[in-house]
This record gives sequence, structure tokens and C-alpha cells, in this order.
Amino acid sequence: MAKRTAILAALIGLMGVMVCVSCISATTVTPTLVTLVVPSPTDLNLTAALTATPTSLLINAPSETPAASCPWIAYRNGEVTPSLSNENCLDDLRDIGISGDAKQISFSFQRLSTLGTYGICQDISNKDELKFTVAIHDSIVSTRFLIMIGPEPIPTKESSRGFRIQPELLKRGQKDIWVKLIEYVLDDYEEDVTQIQAVPDWKKIDFWNFDFLLQFSGSEVHTSMNKKAFAQSWPLNTSTRYLCFAYQPLPTADNAAELKALVTFP
Repeated sequence: MAKRTAILAALIGLMGVMVCVSCISATTVTPTLVTLVVPSPTDLNLTAALTATPTSLLINAPSETPAASCPWIAYRNGEVTPSLSNENCLDDLRDIGISGDAKQISFSFQRLSTLGTYGICQDISNKDELKFTVAIHDSIVSTRFLIMIGPEPIPTKESSRGFRIQPELLKRGQKDIWVKLIEYVLDDYEEDVTQIQAVPDWKKIDFWNFDFLLQFSGSEVHTSMNKKAFAQSWPLNTSTRYLCFAYQPLPTADNAAELKALVTFP
């Protein structure tokens, strides 16, 4: 009986040991499961790669093309006005009758009763030659159209020279069109150097057409109009030069100013 009791006690002790070993094994698994939650080095590299992708895309993304600036400078009554917009910049001047694009510029108004000088200028310092056509509608009244070359974008300053197209009334309401070569010797004071009367061959339908060619050689400007060269060249001893188109309304008590003109570049 005592022997059976001893054997039974040994078996119970052995079972307790097995149970404890199972308990220990179960508890040792827990840390292993916990360590699986920690991100692996592979996970960390993947995260870094994903966060770097937008940066590389931004760096390599093409930049936007800058908008072209307006080449023209507006001029009103002796003063350069603020910069024009980049898109359809000449349309900003519709309030003074100027509009157009790079190839054709329109000057148009009717029954204007105020004095002034209004126009546009462009830097042509890097150009050796210029060709353009000025077409003046025969309805022009009490207005002078100016084509000027000068050292700055103000066409009525000293050292500016150019052409003035204007009507001159004759008897019985008829008028002639004259083209006068002028120069400014003092601010706003001009002198006529020479003049040419328009001939019928220059008129197409209702427009008088004047084809101009300006050639720059050193400090001189050589000019021709309708394939007729002007004998006198212009001195222009400056590092900069501007081409200006402007008009001067000169209304009277009997006649309001009127103009329709087109400037066309080839």
C-alpha cells in the first residue's frame, strides 16, 4: 500500500512538472509575437521611398512657360503710362482708339474735340532695318499722324525725328495729304525739314498707303517712303532707339478731329 502511494505521488509530481513546462513555453511565445509588431528595416525603407517620390516629381516637373511681355509702351500727352498687360496688350488702349496685335495696329476715333498726343512706342535698339505700311483713310480731319524715331519712348522730345502725315484743306472742301519729315529741336517744338505731297498713285480705294523703310547704320538713320529715298539721313547718336506711332487731334470750332489709320508689319 505504501508502495502504491509512492508511485501515485511520483506520477502526480511528474504531471505537475509537465504542466509547468507547458506554462513556461506558452509564456515564452508572447515576446516573439510582440516583436513582430515592430516595423522591420524593409518596412522603414519602403516608407522612406514613398515619402521621397513626391519630392523627386516636384523637382523634375516642367516649369510653366512665362507669359510673353508686351513689347509696346503707351504714351499720353508727354508722359509714359503704366505697363500694359501681357495678353492682348494693345486692347488696353481702346479708350484712346488704339488696338491690334503684333502684325496690325489700328488707330480710330470720330468727332474728337480734345487736344493731345497719344500713341505707342517700342524699343528697336537691336534692329538694323524696319519695314511697315501706314494706311490713312481719306476721312482724316484736323488730325496729324506721327511716325517717330528717338532715344526714348517719348516721341516729342529733343533728338526725335520722323514723319508727320496730315491733311490740308483746300477750297471747296477738298484736301490734300502731305507727308512731312520733321525733327524736334526743343521739347514739343518741331521743325519741318522737308515735305512730300501724296500723289493719286499712292491711294488704294479710300486709303492713302505709305510704305516706309528705315535702315540704321552706325549713328545714322536712312529712310525711304514708297520707294523714294529721302536725301537727308538722320543723326541718332544714342545707344537706344524707339519707334513710335502717335496721333495729335487738333479740333477746331468748325471741325472735330477724326482719324482711321492702320499700321501693318510684314
